[in-house]
Amino acid sequence: MIKCPKCGFEQEDSDTCLACGIIFRKYTEHQKHLEEAPLEPLPQVRQRKGGSWLIVILAIIVGLWGGKFLWGAKQPGPEGDSSPAMADDGAPPPAADNITIPVNVVDNDPLSSPPAATATHQSRGNPIEMARNATVLIQTPWGSGAGFFVDDRGHVLTNRHVVEYNRENINKLRERLEQLYNALVQEKKYLSSVEDRIAGLPPGGTKEQMKEQLTYRRSEYDKYKKLYDDLEAQKRKIEYYTPLSDVRITTIDGQVRGISDIRISDDFDLALISIKGSPNGPWTYLQPRFSALRQGDKVYTVGNPSGFQHTVTSGIVSGYRTYGSSTMIQTDAPINPGNSGGPLIDSDGRVIGVNTMILKNTQGIGFAIAIQHVWDEYSSNISD
Repeated sequence: MIKCPKCGFEQEDSDTCLACGIIFRKYTEHQKHLEEAPLEPLPQVRQRKGGSWLIVILAIIVGLWGGKFLWGAKQPGPEGDSSPAMADDGAPPPAADNITIPVNVVDNDPLSSPPAATATHQSRGNPIEMARNATVLIQTPWGSGAGFFVDDRGHVLTNRHVVEYNRENINKLRERLEQLYNALVQEKKYLSSVEDRIAGLPPGGTKEQMKEQLTYRRSEYDKYKKLYDDLEAQKRKIEYYTPLSDVRITTIDGQVRGISDIRISDDFDLALISIKGSPNGPWTYLQPRFSALRQGDKVYTVGNPSGFQHTVTSGIVSGYRTYGSSTMIQTDAPINPGNSGGPLIDSDGRVIGVNTMILKNTQGIGFAIAIQHVWDEYSSNISD
């Protein structure tokens, strides 16, 4: 019995590995050449039994790209500030690709909050709970985010990126799907060739080992093929997306509604939505606070992080930054995927900003668009 130096497959004496197909002599010569040449160290990849470069490619395509697509698009970060808080490991302030805007995957729906009775703005109670009741879950074909009522006529404020898909990402999606498809085609051909090899082997240990490896490879292929089909279906939904038919709003009482109108801001990452009908209104809505809080003052975020609906988290005001003509409130209150578009509120339950972005590869650095910009943009549409 000999053991393949590449894949570890054991077989009777032969010049060629029956599992991975290498020629032992050429492989040995190639390895010797590599040992003599100066090489940079490469990260090691732990291989599973029967693994192949095609399976690795599939994992890379899905792992490095799929997550990025599902979690949302990158946006430029706040500018005009040299504070170390905006730096990454002592680097200069973040460049355009260092800010991530989170949009949560729709699939996640763990332990959502139990429905609560619809309350009006005049209801008495904990101001933080009232702010929670004014916050909604917004779902689209590619993900979900948050929003909040700004009046009792059913107007919901959110981020533009929550309800408007970045069209540049569609082309990236098509490219990655094509890569995944081609890798699946190659893997299917390889599986067919292994089946032919097995058919020509006599009964024995070698044949059984190859059958076992083939079973594993087929299961991996089926897994990635299903993922490809799911992403392809999601791509089609995004390509034919129209807000008035595809956006869904879930209120605190568990009601799911469509929308009748949407106003997208040209200047800010903001959108104002009108929900369809409001027989149970007036809605609990948030009053704005236009005066600035001091650094260190306590604030709260409300949203749907990773599918956990109507979650409240707290932090402080860390500072104020600028992004173009926008004032951004920096906070260490968690702005997790699913919180985009939700309110940043003070201890009295008044909204001071719209949760919008987080600093990539850091913890505790998030940004909200100052609420003044909402009223600058939509004051004529919001009921007093």
